[in-house]
Amino acid sequence: DVQGFNRKDDLTALAHALALDTLLVIAYLAAFCFLRCNFPLVYMNNVLAGKASSSKSRTCCSWVCSCFCRTQEEVEDMVGLDGAMFIEFPKLCLRLLVCIGVPLILVVWPLNCASVRDRGGICLPMF
Repeated sequence: DVQGFNRKDDLTALAHALALDTLLVIAYLAAFCFLRCNFPLVYMNNVLAGKASSSKSRTCCSWVCSCFCRTQEEVEDMVGLDGAMFIEFPKLCLRLLVCIGVPLILVVWPLNCASVRDRGGICLPMF
C-alpha cells in the first residue's frame, strides 16, 4: 500500500534509525578523541607548531571548548580564509535551517496530520 500514508511500523523504523545514527555519532566522536590524544602530530600539528593557541589542558575533549570559543578572525588567522569559510558554511546552513525549517514544521506538520487523518492514516507524533 504505497499511497503516502504512514503505517504503524514506520514509527519503529524511525526510532531504530535515530538510535543507530546517535550511536554512530558517539562512536565517531570517541574515535576522534582517541586518535587526537594518540596521534598529536596529525590532529594537533598547528598547536604543536605554535600556529594556533590551545587550552592548557590536553584532555580528550579539550578541543570542544577551543572550537566554540573562537571568533571568526581567530579562525581565519589560524587556518586561512578558505578554512574559515569552510567552517562558516555549516553555521550558515544551521541558521537557515532554524529560520526556515522550524516555522515550516510548525505549519506543515499539523496540516499533514489533518490530511492523513481524513484519509484513514495515522499521524506520527512529533516528539
